[in-house]
Amino acid sequence: MPLYLVAADRSAHALEDCTRIWAAYTGADQARNVTLVPVRVDLERFHPAEDPKVGGRSYDLIILANTLNELFTRSRDPLKRRVELVRHLLGLLDQHGTLMIIEPALRETSRQLHLVRNQLLEDKLCTVYSPCLHEQPCPALLKETDWCHEERSWVPPPLVTAIDREVEVIKDALKFSYLLLRKDGRTIVPRNSDVYRVVSELRTMKGEKRAWLCNETGRPEVGRLDREQSGTNESFDHWHRGAIVRIDEIVRKERKGRES
Repeated sequence: MPLYLVAADRSAHALEDCTRIWAAYTGADQARNVTLVPVRVDLERFHPAEDPKVGGRSYDLIILANTLNELFTRSRDPLKRRVELVRHLLGLLDQHGTLMIIEPALRETSRQLHLVRNQLLEDKLCTVYSPCLHEQPCPALLKETDWCHEERSWVPPPLVTAIDREVEVIKDALKFSYLLLRKDGRTIVPRNSDVYRVVSELRTMKGEKRAWLCNETGRPEVGRLDREQSGTNESFDHWHRGAIVRIDEIVRKERKGRES
């Protein structure tokens, strides 16, 4: 069965660059059996008749990267329009396919993505494979100062290193917000109230370490005193943003007039 990679953009120059890069890539025998199909389309004026389907087939993977936050910015209701677009893309997806949305890790763009997520789940159009471990409203939206994003360390290629050196920027980590959406109900781990996603860095404080977690029960901050370190909780020292952890019990204590 032939395989197709459909690249959609409203810029003809971007599609030309994509075609050239793809030709160099396939020339190295990396993807000889995959055919690139460049499609020029403006997603803000997207019409169902313009669906870039190839051979009438649905998609196994659709990637919307650093795009959603730039669309419908002049609309009276940007959220509604973005939800409509994602709803349409879900309709193009195979029943066992994945829709990947990647956005900048900035607070406002991330919170807008959280709002899109909430509406899609409320309409029961899909479930979240990752990063969320639940389909409840996003708890990061409860406080205006909160948002959820990922961070991954990386070794930049020489070209990126040279550019960073020229502009005096050190980019030793990749930060982004994302959603992996599915229609078949599959999830990265089974839903469970004692399984959490770590949604902050592990903060080393005087005499203790602390981190924020998230699951169907909410967004608690948990900590461990250094003097209480033991063989049963030593994995706490290896927590990092994005890690999935299991906690059998959280003991709540009063700290300066508040529960923690």
